[in-house]
Amino acid sequence: DTALRAELLQGYRIPENAAPATGGDGHIFIHDISEDTGLELWQLKNFEGKFYASWGARLKNLSNHPGFIKRLSTGERQGARATGLTLWGCIITLGDLEAGVIEHALGVSLPYPSNKFEAPAVESDGYATKQTWMPAWMWDTPGIPEGTKFRLKPSYVAPATISPFVRMVLEAMSKYGFYIVDKSDDRIGLYLESRTQYGQTDQQAYGKFYGKKPDGTAKHIYDLYPEWAGAFQNMEAIR
Repeated sequence: DTALRAELLQGYRIPENAAPATGGDGHIFIHDISEDTGLELWQLKNFEGKFYASWGARLKNLSNHPGFIKRLSTGERQGARATGLTLWGCIITLGDLEAGVIEHALGVSLPYPSNKFEAPAVESDGYATKQTWMPAWMWDTPGIPEGTKFRLKPSYVAPATISPFVRMVLEAMSKYGFYIVDKSDDRIGLYLESRTQYGQTDQQAYGKFYGKKPDGTAKHIYDLYPEWAGAFQNMEAIR
């Protein structure tokens, strides 16, 4: 008995091949261009030709949407992210990479955020106290509030050897910054458009942007981790 359920029962066009992102969140965002609306869902599943989701939101007048979802007057909080920040905002698309430039801020997930938040986030699913499974360095260190915006310091110079993908991301982080949009399990995460809608795997769609190893074979996304080390030591919070 929720406003979201009543809204979705009115109907929404979903492509037959719609597939959520892998992982426990099962996120998906569907853009209905003709209706200027967006549908974001959490834990979408297709069972015997019928779609089910645990939660989400329908975003009307999408072209003018602010990018965050406030609680309803009844107290109901909608959205696929606990922060209230929309799924499509700050996504790196395949089109971004094919154009060779990312002309917008990015969204980043972070381990161990605090239970506080900064605008444009409207909520937080972070931690108020130390958890027993957290690493030792977190015990006396307050987590970062979700919604905080960071940027790469202008003084940072990226190595000439980094892959095209990392270079494009760092240039966007320097020019537009990035927001902490959600918490992650154990590592800093970026959000990229799903490749499954193109009938491709991660490597097929994005591999050409990752660069190659010394032996000439294509790098995997995991091979790029060392390229981030220097960059994330040169980030600063901004408002």
